Amino acid sequence: MKEGDQLLDAGHFLRPQDLGGLMALGITHVRVAARPRVAIISTGDEVIPPELTPGPGQVRDVNTYTIAGLPPVQAEFHWLKDNRGRLRIAFSATRVALETADMLVISAGSSVSTRDLTADVVE
Repeated sequence: MKEGDQLLDAGHFLRPQDLGGLMALGITHVRVAARPRVAIISTGDEVIPPELTPGPGQVRDVNTYTIAGLPPVQAEFHWLKDNRGRLRIAFSATRVALETADMLVISAGSSVSTRDLTADVVE
């Protein structure tokens, strides 16, 4: 590296080896952006926490953990059953969730089943 060379691209997720490289060059301060805070609402009567054993017609919640594991997500989780009233209350409360989160991801509940109410409630 020579003086003036760009070390890392804008938006680069700093890894341990990047921090070590910066320290080796005597760069002890860098400008960074905070990880986005994401509120995740997972819906569905069939969705259960991963520590439970699924019964007939049930599936372990995969989407919430997959979304939360994407860098650079910092996640907050909410689980809801397929119930129009509860969904309306929860979605009305998204203002509260968005006071502490940068974005909201709603997983499931928008397919073709009569019990998939998410799209209707959001509309």
